[in-house]
Amino acid sequence: MIRYLVFLALCMTCLSGCVTINYPVPSIPGPRQEPNFYSPTVEKDYIIQVGDVLAVRSYFESQLNQEVTVRSDGKVSLLLMGDVEVVGLTPEELRSRVTEAYSAVADNPDFTVVVLKSSAQSVYVGGEVQRPSMQPMEGQLTLMQAITTAGGLLVTANRSQVLLLRHQRDGRFSVYKADIEKVLKNEVPDFYLQRRDVIFVPKTLIANINDFVNQYVNNIIPHSVSLTYGWFHGFNK
Repeated sequence: MIRYLVFLALCMTCLSGCVTINYPVPSIPGPRQEPNFYSPTVEKDYIIQVGDVLAVRSYFESQLNQEVTVRSDGKVSLLLMGDVEVVGLTPEELRSRVTEAYSAVADNPDFTVVVLKSSAQSVYVGGEVQRPSMQPMEGQLTLMQAITTAGGLLVTANRSQVLLLRHQRDGRFSVYKADIEKVLKNEVPDFYLQRRDVIFVPKTLIANINDFVNQYVNNIIPHSVSLTYGWFHGFNK
């Protein structure tokens, strides 16, 4: 038991000597390197996603007008066409497919595709915030606005290493880290979020040490022994 306690003490000493946790990801680029981070995002083409509500309309062929929701399998069911794969298409690409398919049965295939509701117009804020949540993007949204809407940071939040996961069109994520302390001190500007961004606020080093103590010390060593070696008990205060 004594050897075990000495080993844990050495582990704690090493951990307490660390100042930050270095994630192997780049920091948010500055305005000169990536100006798009610091201006409202305007996407060239909207990409249809699961959960979007679409309207297929025609002025001359009103009997084919319909509103459909993109299912979890990425498809919608259209009159006379059956199931159609739509996820990953732009509304214009889907309009072309619908027009071509209906040209065989419609005298005036003048179809349009309108996105009535976008399920992807949101970001997720999680980790050490008061209310981890999915936040709708009504207009433009910055990092600080999203964190404030989530109730702000917990005392255990690591403000200098907030992670941004940005979804790319190929399905992958680009990962960056942001220093909120510098944003609050006006040393670096706040930046704009994009739909489907994920913000994750990790814990501070002290919080991680507490987790380490609770999991590997307090749940293993009898309470009387922990109190005898006061440095263990002190980490829980």
